[in-house]
Amino acid sequence: MTKRVILFLVLACFFSVNLFAQTEGVTVSSPKEKKLIEVHKGLFINTDIAYNLSLMSDISGLSSGFSNSITAGYDILDILSVEAGFYSFFISAANDTGYSYGYGYNRDGRLVFFDANKCKKEFGENIDVDKCYENYPKYLSSDISVKMAALSVKFAYLSTDRLFVYVRGGGGFAFISPDKNYKSDGTEIKMNGSTLSLDGGAGAEYYTTLRHFSVAIEARAYYLMGIGTLLLNIQPSLKYTF
Repeated sequence: MTKRVILFLVLACFFSVNLFAQTEGVTVSSPKEKKLIEVHKGLFINTDIAYNLSLMSDISGLSSGFSNSITAGYDILDILSVEAGFYSFFISAANDTGYSYGYGYNRDGRLVFFDANKCKKEFGENIDVDKCYENYPKYLSSDISVKMAALSVKFAYLSTDRLFVYVRGGGGFAFISPDKNYKSDGTEIKMNGSTLSLDGGAGAEYYTTLRHFSVAIEARAYYLMGIGTLLLNIQPSLKYTF
């Protein structure tokens, strides 16, 4: 009887040690444990290109154009970053596409500007300056080019693992050419050469599974103070975070 008890205890100890050895080091995952999602934050570069509309205080109506930029920045926090860079804008002088530059002196002796293509189509080669100006005026005598250096701060007020919805605000300094322009009635518009600028926007940024890359879409407005011009655009962008 004693031998059987001793044998039973030996076998029990053997199987207990063996079971412990098999289960040692095995960690049971919590059902609430999330899968690791790698999103890079820190130093980054960004580029975008967009179609823009412009509203000028000295003229009526919309002008169109395009813009592009290249910027660099740093993520101070997961939801807060600063960004600085260079922006380029082109503002068309026409109120629509397909215009041809036309100008002449009206009956009052003023230099006026108009769409020559549409005038020739309606009135023939013998263009009547007054009729052309009255029916097909150009908003500006020349296209406008804007080069701008700006700094902005971006804050994400809503975020998930990969998606960040944000607002931004900033300002900068813009260089405008030509130095002066003319409205369709010949009135001079001073471009001031350079001016301060303000900008703001709202958008959404998505961090892709390509680790360092993210894409964004943003509605943004730029105000050029010296010439009273508001630029509006929807800009898609691509960002690389180091």
